[in-house]
Amino acid sequence: MSKKIPMNPDTSYMLGLFHCSDIDKGIGIEAKNERLIERFVAIAVNDLAIKPESITIESTGEDKLVHAHFHNAKLRKLLQKALEEREHIFKYRNEYSASYFAALYDRCGGIGRSGLYIRHLDVLDEVLLERLGFYISSTKKACYIRNGKEFLAFISKYSVK
Repeated sequence: MSKKIPMNPDTSYMLGLFHCSDIDKGIGIEAKNERLIERFVAIAVNDLAIKPESITIESTGEDKLVHAHFHNAKLRKLLQKALEEREHIFKYRNEYSASYFAALYDRCGGIGRSGLYIRHLDVLDEVLLERLGFYISSTKKACYIRNGKEFLAFISKYSVK
């Protein structure tokens, strides 16, 4: 594996999923959305050269939450490094930033009474959204995107929601 992740819309999407991940040591996600799990596995296998047998998929049953993860220390470091450089990677309104923010929305976002939101955004992601022309208002729980229809149009090609 190289010293940098080869960026394309799918690896940008994986970077967004990784950023939202609650997995401590591996790379993975938890979701009820089957399409999100399928996309995670497809990107891992097709773009990141992870062997399918290395990916563990477990269902909790009751709440229909599915856990998909794998361990790869070298890839984890590359993803962490790319996250540190995301200010430069996602500075333009293009397919890379669209797929990165689509992953954040798919994993941690939704539409509520107050509008379209993404939970757990850090300050840098809020700044990136503002620079891309999406106006936000933040609370302790979520970042609300005021021009939500425009945001959904921006990410629609890459989102699984």
